Amino acid sequence: MEAGKLFKKGELAKGEDGSLLLVNEDKATYKVNEAVLMIWDMCNGILFSQIVSTISAGTDEDIGAVKTSLQSLINELQQAKLLEIKQLPI
Repeated sequence: MEAGKLFKKGELAKGEDGSLLLVNEDKATYKVNEAVLMIWDMCNGILFSQIVSTISAGTDEDIGAVKTSLQSLINELQQAKLLEIKQLPI
């Protein structure tokens, strides 16, 4: 993850109740909150380390805790086909 750029996949939709949904290429929908949406939206070719820096700058949480939480979220988004990691050339 550290050596790749993150790119969001899928699209944003709203549920009938106004909830935020991310829809992947298979049309599977995932209900998300605004924090997840903000992080997903940041994934436009950004490095993981840049997201960690940006998020930790806006919080008083330990950078290690932020990194661990973000790794988990990024993995979930990738498994849900809502995020792609493109490896950088060596």
